[in-house]
Amino acid sequence: MESPNKRRLIGIPRVSSSRQVKQGDSPDSQIRRFKEWCPANNSELVDIWKDDIGKSATIKEDKFSIILKANKLTVSYDLTPRPAILRALENADSKDWDGFLIYKWDRIFRDPPFAKAVQKYLAKFGKVIIPTDDPEDPFASDIIQVVNKYEIDKMKARVRSTRLNQFERGLPVGRCPVGYLFIFKNKRDRKGVIGIKIEPKKSEMIKDIFLMTSLDNGYKKICDKWKLKPQTYYNIIKNKIYIGIVEFESKEKKGINEPLVSNEIFYKINSNLK
Repeated sequence: MESPNKRRLIGIPRVSSSRQVKQGDSPDSQIRRFKEWCPANNSELVDIWKDDIGKSATIKEDKFSIILKANKLTVSYDLTPRPAILRALENADSKDWDGFLIYKWDRIFRDPPFAKAVQKYLAKFGKVIIPTDDPEDPFASDIIQVVNKYEIDKMKARVRSTRLNQFERGLPVGRCPVGYLFIFKNKRDRKGVIGIKIEPKKSEMIKDIFLMTSLDNGYKKICDKWKLKPQTYYNIIKNKIYIGIVEFESKEKKGINEPLVSNEIFYKINSNLK
């Protein structure tokens, strides 16, 4: 006989990176976990709502705003990248479900204030958020989310430090630009960038793209010739790496790479970047 207090839950599986999938936390594995967890915890899985798979759960600065007006401080979040959360909030008054089920807190929330806002809003309608593999206790969830936020901030600081170090050594930051190849200290694992060299075939393509553009050929003709997407084309012709300049956080310096294009051609095309 079913318990009259059996909770009806919506499952929200979510991963923010391919690495999490490789670790066994794929959406399908989370759904299996939901189906195992519910019968053992007096709950019923009534539906699955998939959130934006493969994107970070961190709320970026351009996704929320803070406004002070008429003695009220209002914080608003853009929920466009979080469709399942938006759906849950929009349907919080529904009698068809009692809460939603997640795998772990950090799979769905990385920003503690955002997590608390969602929890408090759902609680107004008697809805709960339950993690299958983290403590459900609100105090414990607060601690976990703060720790997760700290780890994310620490990781971002490490990434920035690595990129700043590359910039200071005259190396391009981020992905290796088309037309070049990074030289790695650990060649097998491709770790530890120590230099950069020209990639013969792609570098000829880069030179031709700049030459054709300087001769007033349209981007469609160039993209068709080299099978490029328009955005890739525009990214290439605006990249100062091809005249030997590296950029990072609005700063510029001379790079250690050999230029592929003359300043004359580059600034003829990009007169606004002088």
